[in-house]
Amino acid sequence: MSRRHWSQDDVEKLKEMAGNIPRAKIAAELQRAPSALAVKAHQLGISLRLKGRSGTLGSGNTASQREPEQSARST
Repeated sequence: MSRRHWSQDDVEKLKEMAGNIPRAKIAAELQRAPSALAVKAHQLGISLRLKGRSGTLGSGNTASQREPEQSARST
């Protein structure tokens, strides 16, 4: 397996996309393995975590954050 050098353009694209685009899409765009992307982001001190998301699917609320459902609805 050969390693590709990270060009300045690749690094700039990574910085622009990090936190805004899912890491799988960034990896595909930069033609890098997701693991290589994670390593480079760590070296640069860049978070790949999407901004404004809690890490859960759907509405972003976990079961413990949701308000309890009312068992009887008022009429």
